[in-house]
Amino acid sequence: MNLSLELQKRRDRFNDPRVHVPPPPLHALRECLVKNLRIAVEQRDNRLHFRTLDGDPCTLEYADAYRVRRTLHGVEGIGVQQWLRLNLSLCRHYMRIDCQGPTPVIDGLISEEPSQEQTLKNLAVFFNLSNAAKYTAH
Repeated sequence: MNLSLELQKRRDRFNDPRVHVPPPPLHALRECLVKNLRIAVEQRDNRLHFRTLDGDPCTLEYADAYRVRRTLHGVEGIGVQQWLRLNLSLCRHYMRIDCQGPTPVIDGLISEEPSQEQTLKNLAVFFNLSNAAKYTAH
């Protein structure tokens, strides 16, 4: 038996170009946000940075799930008690409002779904709920 031929066969089996290796989750979501939704996204430090339609800065990172942070501008004068009441309703959706700093921040966890479409739907739910919280607080 030719050892080099056997090694080549094994190597070819693991380096099959027909086998599709999916891109990392954050890269795949970035492509989807840019191409399908036409959102300007910047990738730095293993995070995606972008803005909502009303100008709130957001970051998105991935570590077994997507972690989304949205800084809410224009609501700095809202009292902590009002944010805490809203926080109770957001907890059911794996979201929370951090109102310890001068500007409130909404954090959310979005699990990675088998389809990119479902992940985008979950991301849309995050933004819809964070918009509702922002405008309810006014």
